[in-house]
Amino acid sequence: SKEFKDSTWPANELARTERWQQKFYEKIVSLNELEYTLEEMKVELRDSARNTINELYSYTPLDALEVFLNSILAQYDPHSMYFTPAKGQAFQNKLSLSLVGIGARLSREKRYTVIKETIEGGPAHKSGLIPAGSRIVAVRKDVSSETTSVVGWKTNNIVKLLLGEKGVPVWISILEPGQEN
Repeated sequence: SKEFKDSTWPANELARTERWQQKFYEKIVSLNELEYTLEEMKVELRDSARNTINELYSYTPLDALEVFLNSILAQYDPHSMYFTPAKGQAFQNKLSLSLVGIGARLSREKRYTVIKETIEGGPAHKSGLIPAGSRIVAVRKDVSSETTSVVGWKTNNIVKLLLGEKGVPVWISILEPGQEN
């Protein structure tokens, strides 16, 4: 991002702490503008921190190699990119459109990914079981896997769980509009 490219590394521990405090303050202001309650802010900030930590720990040596090689490639040919095998496969899938989702338009509202509408002809619409405004709270990819709670997750990470080959089921747990936790 431009903000990242224009930023400098903190000179010391105090500067790093001040930068994180500023980011924290900006997040609180943003949540306050969205009319989050104090309790909702606490939960959102905790979930956000947990997701950031999980994302950091999910990086592999291949991810580091990807960043390194793309930094070099950008200097010589800005139109070339190196993909890790998993990202290369995801790119191929997008090109071939071999993966499908549940057939719904999603958005983020506070800690939840919300189904704004189901797409006519899509699996969610055909089931007739998912009303608009439902919040996705968990996803299970197959019968033998564990259900994964997705409350607080970024919508694009939930979409990755929902995508699969046509005809292969995916299970989602929802809270219907007005339904409490």
